[in-house]
Amino acid sequence: MRNLFKNLFKQKNKEVNENSIKPFTHYTIKGKDWVVDESMSFKVQSSSENIRVYGYTLETRFLFKETWSQWHTYYTNKIYHSATCATLAGIQASKLLTDYEWRVMPLYVMDQQQFRDFKLNKLFSEDNERKLFPIKGWKVKDDIDYENGHGKTFKYKKNTLFIQLENGTIVYLSNKTDKTQYDYRKHLNYLLESKSVDEVDIKEEKWAYPHLLKELKLKLK
Repeated sequence: MRNLFKNLFKQKNKEVNENSIKPFTHYTIKGKDWVVDESMSFKVQSSSENIRVYGYTLETRFLFKETWSQWHTYYTNKIYHSATCATLAGIQASKLLTDYEWRVMPLYVMDQQQFRDFKLNKLFSEDNERKLFPIKGWKVKDDIDYENGHGKTFKYKKNTLFIQLENGTIVYLSNKTDKTQYDYRKHLNYLLESKSVDEVDIKEEKWAYPHLLKELKLKLK
C-alpha cells in the first residue's frame, strides 16, 4: 500500500503558490502534505459476511466500435492474495491498455449451504446471456512494426495468423513452430484500420492446427 501512495501522490512543495494547486485534491498523511498527481477509477467488488474469500482476480473489458465487450479474466489468469495486489497489477496493465476498463473480483466459497443454489442459478443465467463473438481469422500481409504510443514496438511477421475467439479474446500464431499467444485487441484494430491484414478462413490454415487452443479446435470441427 505504501508503494501505491508513492505512485498516486507527490509531496506538495510548501513554497508553491496555493493558487497553482487549487484544481488538485491534496491530503495530509502522517503530518506531511500530499497532492494528487494522477488518479484513476478502479472497481473492487465487495463480499458479504456469509462467504469466505480465498483470493482475487483481475478482470477487464475493451471498447470496440463504441461497444463494450463482456468482462473476462485478464490473460495472465493470476489469483492474487489481496485486493490491493490485484489493484496494483491492474494499475500497471492499464498504463499500456488505454481503451480498457478494469475491475477486481473476489474468489470465494459459500459458508452457508442454503445460499449455494441461488448463486449457481444466478451464474448460469448470466452465462446464458453472455455475448458471443464470431470466430474469425486474419493474416498479416507484410512484415509490420506497431508502436503502441508508450514507447514499445510490437513486430508482426508476414502471414502471422490472428484469431478472434468467442469470448472476444485475440490470439495469434507467428509460424508453424510457435505456440498460440494472446494479444491486445487494440493491436488487431490498428492492423485492420491500416489494412495490414486480410480476413481468412481458419479451416484453410492447416499449418496452424497443431498449435490451436483445444476449445477452438472443437468449435472448428
